[in-house]
Amino acid sequence: MKREHYSKLINALGILFIILFVIVMIIEISNFSPYNTRMPFFMDRILEFLLPSILCFILARISKNKYK
Repeated sequence: MKREHYSKLINALGILFIILFVIVMIIEISNFSPYNTRMPFFMDRILEFLLPSILCFILARISKNKYK
């Protein structure tokens, strides 16, 4: 695989993380219980899915600029 294609692969991984975040949030909101003591505003899911997604997009941008 050429190095130019790495940015596309990393972008696809970032999009996959966003799709997984949306799916997991829909499941958790549909199963919401007020007695469940979770981190406020589902911060754990944001750290699990959105932070890696943002990092993937940043790495893809760096990779794209580096190998152009």
